[in-house]
This record gives sequence, structure tokens and C-alpha cells, in this order.
Amino acid sequence: MSRGDCAIAVEIGGTALRIGIVDREGHLSRSVRLPSSELYDQTQATERLLARITEFLWEARTSLDTCSGIGIAAAGYVDNEAKKMVVASNLGWRNFPLGIEVEDLTALPVAMDKDTNMAALGELSARGEESPSSFIYAAIGTGVGGAIVHERQLLRGRKNSGGDFGHVHAGGSTKCGCGLTGCLETVAGGIAIARRARNEIAQGKPTIMKDMVSGVVKDISAETVARAAELGDSLAEEILVEASKAVGIALVNVIRMVGTEAVIIGGSLGVAEPVFTNIKDYVESNSVFPDTDLPKVQVLRASLGETSALVGAGLSVFNLTNPLESH
Repeated sequence: MSRGDCAIAVEIGGTALRIGIVDREGHLSRSVRLPSSELYDQTQATERLLARITEFLWEARTSLDTCSGIGIAAAGYVDNEAKKMVVASNLGWRNFPLGIEVEDLTALPVAMDKDTNMAALGELSARGEESPSSFIYAAIGTGVGGAIVHERQLLRGRKNSGGDFGHVHAGGSTKCGCGLTGCLETVAGGIAIARRARNEIAQGKPTIMKDMVSGVVKDISAETVARAAELGDSLAEEILVEASKAVGIALVNVIRMVGTEAVIIGGSLGVAEPVFTNIKDYVESNSVFPDTDLPKVQVLRASLGETSALVGAGLSVFNLTNPLESH
């Protein structure tokens, strides 16, 4: 692969850091998944991120100077023009000019956006002509996030804040990491799901989840809950049904407002069963008025699985000179 034909792609989430190499056609040739916890300290995050990128490229037998640039997809509220993380509730970042710092230290162009916008770009590329022209991209992982595409264009809204339905109000009094109270993420995100499971176990609810973590209840994660639900654990099923319904309600509300034709579900939890099917069933049953000839809203699993944002981040580097138009 010659210089300029590849980009370094980075996805930073509340749990995982992914680094990969993406070509102009959106092919992910190599990637690695690491814990993102070492980036929680904002004062050292840039230095540590670049160290991980350098290690990854060394193992791939390549280097920074062979790539066109770096694309960064980050979970949270990103000012894409300033290349700054405004709020990253699951990382603990505030007003962090990560993109500018990376650009200054590497002398490479950097594209930076919220992970769900990058994922929407990745899905558009992967699906090609078969992609719905208007869709909501919804990611359920450590937190909950979203993006809206209308006629193949991102709807960014004011200061790139559009589509972030993870922070719509879903009721309740739990304070979200963003600083607000009652966000959807506090009900349906991976952190919330794991917390609910641990609380129910503390109250003596019967479940196999405790045995799955050898009795160490604090080790229960959202993935533990999902695996238990697949095995037929009634408590795990109840937790995921309620979380999925909360996501479904939020999606139906957005569908009603923007008239989108499809929903693409991504994120580590979103693509997994039974979460995907729970959301799909709710949206398909509630998004179209009964006894009409209106077409059903399609609910699709992300074609790139958990790598949609990583691929989109890589493609965004090439789009610096030919950007995806947005409103």
C-alpha cells in the first residue's frame, strides 16, 4: 500500500480503544482492541494515545509517514470543526482539544468527530447503493449514542450536537456522566445495565449471573447480563427487555419527528442478542400508524458490526478534501 492510500483510524469509547488501518475503499486491513482506561487522565491522554498508535504501526510494519492522516472517532460531544472533545461523560473529558494536539505532534491532518457520526459514514460506505438514504444510527455500548442521516447527508444540528439521543430525557433521577439527570444512557447504556444487575443481586434476586463471575458481583458487566439472557436467565432477560424498550421508545420518537426510513443498530451491546431483536421488535411494532399503507421502518444490524466507527474514522481522513456534506 503506497503513501496516501491508507489512514490511521482511532475509536475511543468508554471501555475500549480501537486502532486500525483503513484504505480509500473503506477496507479495514488490520486493527487492535485495547482498554481505554489509560486515557481517562486528560492531561496524559494524547501522549498515551500516540504511544499506542506507534506500537500498533510498528507491529503492522509501517509508520506514521506512510499514512494520509488520522481519523478519530470519540464517544461524546465533539466539536468537529475545532477538533475538540467538549464532553466525554464516560471518559471524564471536558473541553479537550485532542485532535489539535495529535495534529501538532504528528504533523498529519486529523479528522475528528463523535463516534456515531463516524459510524454512520462507515455504514454508508459499506452498504453502498443498497444503503437507506435516510436512517438513524443508534449505538448501544458502554453508553448510548446516535446520528441521523437524511438523503445521505449527516444532520449535524447546532455545534454538531444533532442526533445524540443517548441524552434525551428518559425519566428517573439518576445523574448522567454528562451532568444532566435522567438521560437515556442512565437507563439503557452498558454501565446502567450492569449497575441494575448488581443492585438486583444485592437485593437477593435469583440469577446465574453471580455464578458466571465466580461470586464476585462487582465483576458483572453488561456483557455478563447479555450472556445470561441468552442462557435463559429471567432476571437478565427482564433487565435487557426494559433497557431495550427505553431505547425503542426514544427511537420511535425520533422516527416520528424526522420521518426516517430505517434504523441501523450498532455498538457492542446493540449488535448482540437479545438486545438487537428486542429493539427491532419494539420499533417495528410502534413506528408506523396501524391500518395504513405506510411502509415499515427497517431495523438493521450494523453491517460492519462493532467496527463501523473505526472504518468511518479512516474514511473521514480522505473526506477532508471531499467531505460528506452535512446540515
